[in-house]
Amino acid sequence: GSSQNTGGPAGTWFSRFCRVLGYEDCWNSAIGGTGYIADNSATSVTMSARVSDVTSNAPDRIIVWAGYNDSSETQAAIDTAARLYFRQLASGLDAYTVVIGCWSPSGSPSAALTDTDATLRQAAGDFKVPFISPITGRVYNADGVLLASTGAWITTANASRFIGADSVHPNDAGHTYIAQRIAQAYALLGNV
Repeated sequence: GSSQNTGGPAGTWFSRFCRVLGYEDCWNSAIGGTGYIADNSATSVTMSARVSDVTSNAPDRIIVWAGYNDSSETQAAIDTAARLYFRQLASGLDAYTVVIGCWSPSGSPSAALTDTDATLRQAAGDFKVPFISPITGRVYNADGVLLASTGAWITTANASRFIGADSVHPNDAGHTYIAQRIAQAYALLGNV
């Protein structure tokens, strides 16, 4: 969550996603500003450094959504860091995992965001992990097969409706919308 939505973490897409699918035991381990490489100066920790936050809870399902905060890094560095994280998850758990790529809160993704999205899709595919792209709306199964292409989640036409005044974080309507888009994509993967 951020100051752009109400309800703190309970008002985020993740909590709404869990409610849409009827999941009652959901854990959100997100820390704003972090990523595969990005460490949020307040926490100074990357996702790989916190992998035990996930593995120690032995979840049945995992949704990994990161990359936006890493997009200023080289694609090689993002690829290496993402693969390390995916390897850590796979070695510590037998959980159904889905990776969500970058998003563009403006609806006009930069080359860095689209490149990062493609890098994460390739890494997820190599680990046989389904991938959802908010930038393109494409949903890939664990074998890398394109299941659907439903269009970009955030566009220049809808950004003002779903993104807060800071031009980065979703507002309440945006969190509801994102939860619905992820639930739809998740259902296409057949593991609801």
